[in-house]
Amino acid sequence: MPPRIALIAHDHKKDAMVALAREFESLLLHCITPDELKQIIKEVIREELSEVRKQLEEKDLEVLLTKEETCAILKINKTSLWKWTKKGKLISYGIGNRVLYKKNEVLECIIRIN
Repeated sequence: MPPRIALIAHDHKKDAMVALAREFESLLLHCITPDELKQIIKEVIREELSEVRKQLEEKDLEVLLTKEETCAILKINKTSLWKWTKKGKLISYGIGNRVLYKKNEVLECIIRIN
């Protein structure tokens, strides 16, 4: 099947151009300056990088932490960690004889004071 081609004139909005560019395999631009094209490309790249950052942040929150890593994040000692776990402020998980904490749950336990 031959590639689909779209012809976009200068008077179309940027969003329409971006949507069409994603839909079609080839794109012919008519009456658009190099600076305008450069700006459109920058904005599309910025949007895509923002999505990638969000995905990486979500994956980072799913990380399991050891007791030592959890103590370092919260700036507490192991005794405080043990007490907070026993009181239910933190939820711990176990694999074999290892005790682990979910990073997102550790960060959620931090509350705003004022």
